[in-house]
Amino acid sequence: MRSNNLFINTRSLTSSKEDHLTEFIAALITMDEPFRLAFSSLLLGQYAAQKEWSPPVISHVETQINYPGTNCCPDMRFTLEDGHIVLCENKIEALETQGSSADPRGQLLRYLDLPTDGVAYIRATPSNNLHKDVIDHPGFITHEGRHFLWRDIYPLLSGKSNPLVAAVCKGFEVMGFVPPHPSVGSLSDFNSKVNEQNRAEFKELWSYAAEYGLQRGWKVEANKNAELYYTPDAACPAYQVFVSPSKAERFLIRISLRDDVDPLSYKKKMDAATTDVPFETSCYERYSYTNKIKVNRNVIDITSSLTNVIGTTDNKALIQQSLLEYVKCFVALI
Repeated sequence: MRSNNLFINTRSLTSSKEDHLTEFIAALITMDEPFRLAFSSLLLGQYAAQKEWSPPVISHVETQINYPGTNCCPDMRFTLEDGHIVLCENKIEALETQGSSADPRGQLLRYLDLPTDGVAYIRATPSNNLHKDVIDHPGFITHEGRHFLWRDIYPLLSGKSNPLVAAVCKGFEVMGFVPPHPSVGSLSDFNSKVNEQNRAEFKELWSYAAEYGLQRGWKVEANKNAELYYTPDAACPAYQVFVSPSKAERFLIRISLRDDVDPLSYKKKMDAATTDVPFETSCYERYSYTNKIKVNRNVIDITSSLTNVIGTTDNKALIQQSLLEYVKCFVALI
C-alpha cells in the first residue's frame, strides 16, 4: 500500500520497531503542546495525585538512557516541571529483557532500583508474567490497575490537526493500537474469561471467509482463539494462511510461503492489494513446528486494526461480509 505517511514510511525502513515508536512518541511530546499535556496527565496524573505531587507536566524527554555501572537502558526518561524523574519502558509484543549474569533480573525490577520517582511500562498486549515485586512496588505506575497499553494512548492522537500527530495516529490504526471494537470487545488478553467469551463469539463471524477457503478446495480451521487457518493444496505458493483478530487487537494475515517462492515478489503483490483499509506489510523469516520438527519459513505479515476492517457496525452479516472482503483481497492474489 503506497502511503505518504511519515510514521508508516519510516517504520518500514527499520527493524527496530520499538525504538522507532519510542522516538516518534518522544517527538510528539517535544513538538506538540496539547499532546504533551494530555500524555503527562494520562501517564502520571493518578500516580502524581497518590504521591501528592503537583499536577504532572513533562518538561523534557530523553530516549535510550544508559546508566553507567548498570545494565540498564530505559527507553524514555521524563523530567517533570516539578523536578521529578520518571522512566518508561516501551514494548510492542516482546517480553522484558533479562539482565546480564551480574544482575539477571527483568528490566522493570532493575529500573525500579535506579534513581527515579517512578517507572511506567507500555506494551501492545497485556502482560501476564510481570514479577510480583514489580506489581507491588510503590514506584510502579499503573493505569486502571494494570500496566499501560498502546491503545490507551490512541484517544490522545485521534482527530488532531497536527500533521505529525495525525501520522502517528494512522500508524496506531495500522498496527492495531486502538481500543477494542465496541460490538466485539477485547480479544487479546488470553488469561481473561471475558476475552475468552469474546473470542468464542467472534469465531462464528468467520463463516463467509471459511466458506471462501472451502470453495478454493483448501482445508479451513478456526481455533478457540477466533483465529482462522487456511491450508492450501500442494501446488499453492503459500504453505499456510493464518488470520487473527486477537493479536494485540490488531488484525493480522500471515502468509507462510513455500521454500521455492520468492518472498519479496509476493510482498509486492500484497502491497498492491486493492482495498480502502489501511494496512502494513512486512516480510521476514519465522520458525514454526511441523510434525514436531522446527521449520524456518518466509512469511508475509499484513496488519491493520479490526475497527479498520469491519468499521463500526454491530450487524453480524455486515461484519461477516467485511471480514470476507478484506481477507479475500489478499488471499485471492496467492
